Amino acid sequence: MKVAGIGLLMITVVGACFSDIAVTSKARKSLQVTVYRDFGVVQDVRKVSLLKGSNRIRFEEVATGIQESSAEISWSGPGKLTVLGQSYEFDLISPVKLMEKYIGKELEIIPSGTDDTVPKVAELISINGEQPVFRVGTKITFGQIGRILFPYLPDNLYTKPTLIWDVESQERQDVEVTTEYTTEGIEWKALYSLDLNIKDSSAVLSGAILFDNHSGVFCKDAMITFVTGNVHRIKNEKCRTSGSEKIYGDFYFYTINRPVTISDNQKKQIEWVPETKIKFQPKIIVEFADSDQITSGECWNAAHIENNQSNALGLPFPGGVVRVSRKDSQGKNWYIGDDCMDDVKSNVSFDVKINTVTDITATRKKVIEQGKGNNYIIEVKNNKKKAFQVLVRDYACAGKRLTSNHNNYSEKNSYIEWSIRLEPDQSTKINYSLSK
Repeated sequence: MKVAGIGLLMITVVGACFSDIAVTSKARKSLQVTVYRDFGVVQDVRKVSLLKGSNRIRFEEVATGIQESSAEISWSGPGKLTVLGQSYEFDLISPVKLMEKYIGKELEIIPSGTDDTVPKVAELISINGEQPVFRVGTKITFGQIGRILFPYLPDNLYTKPTLIWDVESQERQDVEVTTEYTTEGIEWKALYSLDLNIKDSSAVLSGAILFDNHSGVFCKDAMITFVTGNVHRIKNEKCRTSGSEKIYGDFYFYTINRPVTISDNQKKQIEWVPETKIKFQPKIIVEFADSDQITSGECWNAAHIENNQSNALGLPFPGGVVRVSRKDSQGKNWYIGDDCMDDVKSNVSFDVKINTVTDITATRKKVIEQGKGNNYIIEVKNNKKKAFQVLVRDYACAGKRLTSNHNNYSEKNSYIEWSIRLEPDQSTKINYSLSK
């Protein structure tokens, strides 16, 4: 059975006496963590021995970044179980909070600055900031007058973030309790390595995921799944209606096929794409940003990669940083730069930028012609002594209609692309017109 999170809702049970059961991570049977780009969903399964009647399950060592209203509980066991209430305790112990619980009570204090180790008795009457105020006999003093001895830990202070479930069990039974909740403080990013061999246009591609965990959860031997795609979340728990509908991209779920341990406050890199030998096509690409101003294009050497099974790939790749190296004539790899790769769907080719090209220049300008819309001229010049095939991409065309063009072209999702041949020491002009 499964019960959704009920936030701060509490049900008063008159006269109920709860059996207090602390359930630590030592009782854990399994841990599944699904990591999105900037948050995570934890599914924690632990074994609990319940007594007949009312039980208070203290589910300890949950995430400090938990979204408490997201917590859900489910269980499997032989007998019936009824959930009476849920709360999240984040009032964690500290020196000040501990003293606050003892205001108005007498405490034993071992005096400081003396050889006297016999505890003295003083009444804690107030706390000013972090300084305690004591009454000793008929006199008042303040500050750290010695080492305070507290007789016990108050029931309503916790050493670790804790979810509390009040449940009613019809019999004594062992159950497996699954708690699922959303937490901030855990995220991932993709890292790739591309080693190029220019001589035969081959390359070795590998990939890893860097997890950053500062959620407060020690993920020991956890099954980890990371997810790409935009998730619609209501963080402040206030729902508002809107007249527009937002379209979210595809979701891809990638599961690491082995248990993984990630400590709290740890960054851990995990391989998920093993070294794979692939082929690439060297290309020269000129790109123009979306602007009506006179702009210079950026010219790159790039590796064009077919993402399909015939090239030993065919997977959807989450966007990330690609570290590029190049093999020299002696077979040694040299780092030559990084590129930022967008999400790539399966069976869709992609380009990895290698380095800038300075001997090929390009400019774009807007030409005002009466009654003829927005007209543009791109001029690409080859300053080398060798002919090249060049791809020219203009992002100003995104969402606009191409009404005229004097060159062969292809339209993509976010840009228009021309494939032109540049002869040595010559330039080529592309003329086109756009309208909304």
